[in-house]
Amino acid sequence: MHRSRFSLSRRQLMASAGALALSGAGWLPDMNDRASLRELGEKSGLLYGAAVQSRTLREAPRMAQAVARECSLLTPEFELKWNTLRPEPDVFNFSRADQLLRFAERHNMRMRGHVLVWYKSVRDKWLIEALNNNPPESLLADHIRTVAEHYKGKLYAWDVVNEAIKAKDGLPDRMRASPWLTAYGPGYVQRAFEYAYAADPITPLFYNETNLEYDDEETRLRRQGVLNLLDKLKRNNTPLHGFGLQMHLQVGRPYSPKSLASFIAEIAKRNLEVHITELDVSDVDIPGDRDTRDRLVADHAREVLETVMAHAPVTTLSTWGLSDAYTWMEDRYFRADGARLRPLPLDRDYNRKPLWSVLADTIEGRK
Repeated sequence: MHRSRFSLSRRQLMASAGALALSGAGWLPDMNDRASLRELGEKSGLLYGAAVQSRTLREAPRMAQAVARECSLLTPEFELKWNTLRPEPDVFNFSRADQLLRFAERHNMRMRGHVLVWYKSVRDKWLIEALNNNPPESLLADHIRTVAEHYKGKLYAWDVVNEAIKAKDGLPDRMRASPWLTAYGPGYVQRAFEYAYAADPITPLFYNETNLEYDDEETRLRRQGVLNLLDKLKRNNTPLHGFGLQMHLQVGRPYSPKSLASFIAEIAKRNLEVHITELDVSDVDIPGDRDTRDRLVADHAREVLETVMAHAPVTTLSTWGLSDAYTWMEDRYFRADGARLRPLPLDRDYNRKPLWSVLADTIEGRK
């Protein structure tokens, strides 16, 4: 059972509860009468999307309808990761990812390519053994070429490398200890981008990273590692077009708007397009009833989003899921009171929540 080490202060809880009492349920009519996030985004130029699974869209018609209504962009949650896409050395199974692409095309949506290289997708025995035994460069190169060519010109963007930095691992340049680093050395990041660009020079290529929003020593070191990596890639003329800020938020973690603003401004100086790629807000440590928790989640998301949007050229905003009925947190994090987590814009019955309103305001550019 996973529990967080972060806790919500009494001051934070009381402040949010007071705001909720003053507003009552006044947000409900406005929220339910508004256009969808998709419609708002298409008017403002800030596109909204969500991560989904092909199985969910097949088996949950209401979820499929909500995705088609609210989203302009899909991110495959598992379908393009190594352990799903390539179960054997000579077998590529594109069927589930292709199903998502067809859904997107049918509903006039775009699809994000996620992800070509990620340490957590090294799960199959054959790949673990290959990476542990002096693998040829062709293992990485051929995989990226095969996948990128399959979707050449069909995707909105590619997350080429995901989460390559982790300061606490204590390695040079704050690189994450991963099978890719062990097998190919730190140059694997640059080479992955080069292979992707050679296979598909049309689709913008992104580096995607997590745990950059908060104000603790590990986060500060990770931020510097990320900036150093981006600078190295740019010095080497790597075909890098954008930066993905995941934004898995958690109410109660130490947060400094000034510190985050400084980091986001540094990203913007690198002339990279910025996408918010995996937003959700954990309420695992928030005491209180459902409405209070929803308001605290929304308030925290608003604060962080306002900081990011004020300092970076963000062009897409994607959440890691759309409805609380389908969240990756469900099997990993548990509230002390046993209540179900509520980290996403829609509840389990596909009703809009205060977090939905925050996203709508952000997309419209409203304060």
